[in-house]
Amino acid sequence: MLFIRSRLLLTDEDRVGPTDEFWDIRIRRGAKVRQDPLSGFDDILSAVRRKRVLLLVHGYNNLLDDVIRAYGLIEEMVRRRLRNVYDVILGYTWPGGDSRFDYFSAKTRAGALAPRFSENLRALTANAASRPAALDIMTHSMGSRLTLEAIKHFNRRNVIRNLLLMASAVDNESIERGEEYFAPARSVRNAIVFHSRHDHVLKYAYALAEFDAALGLNGPEDAGSIMRHSPATFVVNCKNHVRSHGGYKSSDAVYRFLAQNATTVRAPQFSTL
Repeated sequence: MLFIRSRLLLTDEDRVGPTDEFWDIRIRRGAKVRQDPLSGFDDILSAVRRKRVLLLVHGYNNLLDDVIRAYGLIEEMVRRRLRNVYDVILGYTWPGGDSRFDYFSAKTRAGALAPRFSENLRALTANAASRPAALDIMTHSMGSRLTLEAIKHFNRRNVIRNLLLMASAVDNESIERGEEYFAPARSVRNAIVFHSRHDHVLKYAYALAEFDAALGLNGPEDAGSIMRHSPATFVVNCKNHVRSHGGYKSSDAVYRFLAQNATTVRAPQFSTL
């Protein structure tokens, strides 16, 4: 898997590198077996040219080994379930901390990295000859905040096909009209919110930190606002299949939904798996 890395020295969970670096990391059975530096972003562009691309953005409190394990599992599930949907998977890794107590530091870094991540999105899609045939972004937890902030800076409509927001650690009203992520969520072709009431990390830790409910717990606060103002935002209740904060990446039901809806969303605006 090709990686875009904003961490210092690849493995630093707490510090941002001065510039992004690009790596080819081979993953087997959830472990890194080889890593090679790429010569630059042109290697990424060559890999994604006219391909259907899935870009992964992890959340906070992730050692590099945790990220590799999670991305390796997603890569395997995509091979098995979505081989007709995606040709290339890219991994993005950022310094999200190495402790559950790093929440506010990681949140600050996510906001600070958003302009840089936005430039990566711009570089991926700027040239008609080298851009992907389709670009989907799958986010998890605080990775949703980083990505939505980046899309604010990106400020281009319908370039990203699907924004897949899983276990999103942003406020449950944040994608509704008049809120901070309303415009970014509407600027992609489809924004798909996956949530589960069994996510105890969001139910307790997020609520304690933010004094609010998370989007990834029970979906948007005002479903009527989504229906009135965001026709291309879809909400998927995963309560019957996802029973943990990280359960989406291994859920067959989630990948079946993506197989049926990634190219053209056929599901109703609000659905339950």
